[in-house]
Amino acid sequence: GQHLTNICLDDPKLLAIPRLLAAEGAPVRYDLLPTFVVRYLRRRYIERSTKARISLDHQITSPKVNPSILATSYPCYLDKCVLEVKKADGTFPIGLQSLLKLGFRKTAFSKYYECYARLTGTFF
Repeated sequence: GQHLTNICLDDPKLLAIPRLLAAEGAPVRYDLLPTFVVRYLRRRYIERSTKARISLDHQITSPKVNPSILATSYPCYLDKCVLEVKKADGTFPIGLQSLLKLGFRKTAFSKYYECYARLTGTFF
């Protein structure tokens, strides 16, 4: 893990991994290429009254790109955090309703897409 953290994304050893996995029978495409890294801090909580599982992802960044694929400046930092609430009935816990007043809203959000869009200037 530490070696992968420090390796450049265009390092031949890293680029050989899909081929090596496929040779061992893993259903991996040969043209699978590492493009950029997304890193964030996650805090996990349990809301006591409903037992909802809550994850808060923050300090979202893309600290490294593959220069042979993305000729861009980096790192990119997202000025957002992601609050994920998993509750059996799908409703938002009453104890967290005050977060809606702080600007939290229910929406689909992809940390990976947001970093890609910032790195490339491509927003769909």
